[in-house]
Amino acid sequence: MLGRDKQYKDVKDYLSDVSRELIVAVLDELGFVCTRKQAEPLAPDDVLVTCSAQFVGSSGRALMGVRINVVPVVSNYTITSPSTNELFYPSLSSVSHTYETDGSGLVEFKLFKGATVRVYSELNASVREIVVPETDFNLFDHGIETSAEFFSDIEVAKDLLIKRDV
Repeated sequence: MLGRDKQYKDVKDYLSDVSRELIVAVLDELGFVCTRKQAEPLAPDDVLVTCSAQFVGSSGRALMGVRINVVPVVSNYTITSPSTNELFYPSLSSVSHTYETDGSGLVEFKLFKGATVRVYSELNASVREIVVPETDFNLFDHGIETSAEFFSDIEVAKDLLIKRDV
């Protein structure tokens, strides 16, 4: 029997010659969830907070692979880092960022404090516009939304978004 280090090296060498898609397909067949790691934010932690949410189905099981899209609402919002005095403009672009729940149904990502973002969930086609609080928060917290509107029907959301001059 090979030692553990030798086994690791052999498997790593073998996998380096195989396509990423094949590796994911095999692990998926074995019951594993494979998600790509998110890049670390470049902004310092003093201007960021962690947003988290856990998705659980009606059977009590974690919902893996649920995609959450976060889109900044375009504005002139700026935030300055107290530690580095860097000025950030997190709302100049409406580039979407997609996050996915892990094997326990949990999703976590960083957002700029005070920014306004729209959060889209593929799970129930809902749209929620929130102002990011100053401390870490749960995506389903009450009182962070910009209005009392929480949509479960994407057609209603599209109509409202058009009216709001997105």
